[in-house]
Amino acid sequence: MSVDRVREGLSHEPVLRLDSLPVFSLTVNERRPRYWDLQSPFLFEVEPRTTTTRWHDEYLAMTTPTEAKMYGSMLSQSETATIAATSLLFAGAMSLVQAGFSEWRQSRREGKAREASEEVDAALAAWKLANERK
Repeated sequence: MSVDRVREGLSHEPVLRLDSLPVFSLTVNERRPRYWDLQSPFLFEVEPRTTTTRWHDEYLAMTTPTEAKMYGSMLSQSETATIAATSLLFAGAMSLVQAGFSEWRQSRREGKAREASEEVDAALAAWKLANERK
C-alpha cells in the first residue's frame, strides 16, 4: 500500500458521518469452569486397578507347579467340576432364599399396613355411628 493512496483517501469527504460515538453491545454467555475442566498437572486419569496385575498372574501360572496350585494334583477334573457345580448351585439356592425372604418381609409389611387401615376404618365407623345418634 502506498502513502499516496492513503493521502488521497483522507483528502475526500467521508461517506458516513457520525454525530456521536457509536455504541457497541456485547453479551457473553459462558458457564463457569468446574475444577475437573481445568488443566492441572495434579489431575490424573483414574484407572481401575485389580488386586494383582496380569503379568504377575501369568508369571505365577508359568512358575508354580500344579501340586502347589489350589486343588492342584490332589483333585481330579471330575472332583473339581463337582466343587464348581456345587458352588454354583449353592449360590443359586442362596439367591432364591434371599428373594423369598424379601417377599416374606414385603408381604408382612403389607399385612401390617392392611391391619392398621382396617383398625382406622373400624374406629371411623364407630365414631360416625356415635355421632349419628346424637
